[in-house]
Amino acid sequence: MPLPIPEHSPLLSTETSQPPAKKKIAILGGGVAAVSTAFELTNHEDWHEYYDITLYQMGWRLGGKGASGRNQSRADRIEEHGLHVWSGSYENAFTLLRQCYQSYEALQPSPGMRHRTWEQAFSPQNEIYLIEEIEPGKWQPWAFHIPNFAGEPGNLDETDDYNQVKTFTELLLMFLDYIQDRAEARFEPEPEIEPETSTFLRNHNLWFDSLADWLSDIPETLSSYGATLIQVIKKAVANLTDELLSNTSGAIRILLERLRSILRGLFEKGTISQHQWVLIDYGLTIACGILADDLMSKPFDSISHLKFDDWLIQHGLSDETLKSPFLSAMYDLVFAFPGGQIGVEGRDVDAATMLKVNLRVSLRNRGAPLWRMNSGMGDIVFEPLYAVLKSRGVKFKFFHEVTSLGLSPDKKSIQNINIGIQATPKKHPYNPLIKVNGFWCWPNKPVYERLKEGEALKANKIDLEIPRYPRWHFQKEITLKAGKDFDIVILGIPIAALKDLCQELIAASPAWENMVNHVQTIPTQSAQLWLRPNLHDLGWEELVKRRYPDTPTPLALPMVGNIPHTQLDTWVAMDQVLPEESWKPDEVGTLAYFTGIMDPASPTDPEASREIVKDNMLRLLNQIKPLWLFANQIDGDNKLDWNLLAAPDSLQGQSRFDYQYFRANVAPSERYTLSVTGSKQFRLRGDQSQFERLYLVGDWTNNGLNLGMVEAAVMSALQVSKALIGMPLEISGEDDFF
Repeated sequence: MPLPIPEHSPLLSTETSQPPAKKKIAILGGGVAAVSTAFELTNHEDWHEYYDITLYQMGWRLGGKGASGRNQSRADRIEEHGLHVWSGSYENAFTLLRQCYQSYEALQPSPGMRHRTWEQAFSPQNEIYLIEEIEPGKWQPWAFHIPNFAGEPGNLDETDDYNQVKTFTELLLMFLDYIQDRAEARFEPEPEIEPETSTFLRNHNLWFDSLADWLSDIPETLSSYGATLIQVIKKAVANLTDELLSNTSGAIRILLERLRSILRGLFEKGTISQHQWVLIDYGLTIACGILADDLMSKPFDSISHLKFDDWLIQHGLSDETLKSPFLSAMYDLVFAFPGGQIGVEGRDVDAATMLKVNLRVSLRNRGAPLWRMNSGMGDIVFEPLYAVLKSRGVKFKFFHEVTSLGLSPDKKSIQNINIGIQATPKKHPYNPLIKVNGFWCWPNKPVYERLKEGEALKANKIDLEIPRYPRWHFQKEITLKAGKDFDIVILGIPIAALKDLCQELIAASPAWENMVNHVQTIPTQSAQLWLRPNLHDLGWEELVKRRYPDTPTPLALPMVGNIPHTQLDTWVAMDQVLPEESWKPDEVGTLAYFTGIMDPASPTDPEASREIVKDNMLRLLNQIKPLWLFANQIDGDNKLDWNLLAAPDSLQGQSRFDYQYFRANVAPSERYTLSVTGSKQFRLRGDQSQFERLYLVGDWTNNGLNLGMVEAAVMSALQVSKALIGMPLEISGEDDFF
């Protein structure tokens, strides 16, 4: 079946009556969005009839902010740009990757692949821990076990009820069930009925007529029992259609607010715990806010001018919940501290974006709520995509650094693309991969022996993923010209780099000027520590058992957030990737990834910033005993014993720490995309670039999710594919949550 290319697509434009000539598409960038665009455009048998594709990438590998590489000099260890865990709500990303793995497995001759299916590539994750400092130097874990959801992520053929929450009524019923399960036995009678509640129930004039028959039977004593009130609300909600809800939302909200008041009293009496109260308070606040702002019928963007915190406070969120580790961890998840200050005062995400992301990640999952990759993201995501795209005929131009885009004389279309050639392969095309234990992987540096300038690059320690790296110059500069080298440009370079690359576009378009000035980014940092003890011997399991004595052991690999007194406030044990590396038996017991934001004022020089990351990690390790109880060498000392770090025996003391991996993502192309309040209106859709021939892809576009997530990047790619070739017909989550 031929592609349903839209009439407005430039792929069909022609000035003659003859069939249009095949178009040349230039994709700039090699991150998730760019590579996903190439995949979607080639995921159809007859694509060759309409266009060919060349992808231009700075440096030696694909991946962008999601790149990883193998360090062959250090046990083939996986070195990541940061921590990457996928959500079961990443419907578009999982769909694309599952399709990729189907093609990947079918390649003949079969490449060296270890993970031949997505099931082998990912493992489910249900447990999340937050850290609370209950007194100075004493930390306590707060455990969340999130149950599995029906189905599999990205399985388009499933008929199960994947979107478990499709409407507000379903959402509310699910949450009321949660409250009832956890609080029903703790309700105690109140001595008197509050007059306003009784009056409301007797006069029920806000209710739609179809509900009056059963409302008249509600006992006047219902406000004395929170559990009874839950049943009333559940019965009300269960009988509502969307039309009825629009007429009774005020009444439902009053009942929900009454329920919250009852539960607040139980919290203050100590009959429900603070943890229970925080979760209940948060959920009821969201429900009341959705009703009050009529977000069942209005777009979420109607509240995008508000900070998420302010929106929650406006709808009654308590101070305990506002300052809780639970809510703090949600902001940590999206690095939402634009000024670099961690805490309530420094966090900022617009209410529409955070609410939508929150609901999707929490409720619209398939399978597990979270999915870990069983190797580096380069191995799991970008090597299969590269293999499949190469087999389809996509051309890759590595070491091609885009330096600027130029406009036509009338300033209406892209006329040229200027590119600096960073290095010259000895043999074309450049082979970017290496084999580790018989399987293809991306290296953590170029394969120097395959480059004419390899010895000089190695000797001078040149990082070709840093734009215009000091101490290095282009081997030559080239200009791609419209009509000759390209007909369509797909710009997949992160937004922080566009101020330098797109100066002509910014000068010619107020929309571009607004976009690059208002869509903010923040640098991030990460550290990876390979430790000799396992999690049990490190003391993590003991810490959890002290808080939760009935927890079975061994524990699942932990994901831990809200670590106090550090920007590296997220720790994840990544032991599942250790079999992919080449350590000797019993040489490494656990692998710890740490990540967090970095001060926006950090130096842009990557080496100087890397020293800051090391200093930050050192400060954390100097107080690590409350997290890892057995990590100290001297009793009473909170510092990590350096001998616990995996390193050659010749290294002693802090030199074992220096042997670990530290990264500062400070380069413009590596910074994390934020969604600060008021910025959404300045994002451009991928098919609304303001210039002919140009399309935009990336998590920085107006893609429907609008945060720095793999899913947002893939959604932007699908939007551009839909504009060019009419496929896919639908993009999950492009519109509002309901």
